[in-house]
This record gives sequence, C-alpha cells and structure tokens, in this order.
Amino acid sequence: MKNRLLSFLLLILPLVTIFAQVPPPPTQGEDAAGGPGVPDTPIDQYVFVLFLIGASFALYIFWNQKKFAKS
Repeated sequence: MKNRLLSFLLLILPLVTIFAQVPPPPTQGEDAAGGPGVPDTPIDQYVFVLFLIGASFALYIFWNQKKFAKS
C-alpha cells in the first residue's frame, strides 16, 4: 500500500507543479493592456462595487443589532 501511494505521489506531484506555474507579472511601466502607466490591479476596476457591498453589509449588521436590542 505504501509503495502504491509513494508511486502515485511521485507521478502526480511533478504534473501539478507544471500546471500551477503563474505567468510573470507585466514589467514596470506597463499595464495589462500593454500601455504606459502603472500596472492595473483587479481591485482598481471594482472599487465602487466593493464600496457598495461594504456599505450594504454594514447597514445590514446595524439593522440586525437594532432589531435585536428591541426584543
């Protein structure tokens, strides 16, 4: 049983590392579109949406605390 497990791990682990490689980030001064400037990060595009989600979550928490304090 140990030999099979060891053989399986030795065959699969090198394949996992091949597929797990991350492409290199863009060089300094390039963004994802290839233009000049600072590299874009995914959060830059959705800051407004993230703010709305955070504000709605805060209102939900405050509303539940107020509801809980009344009972």
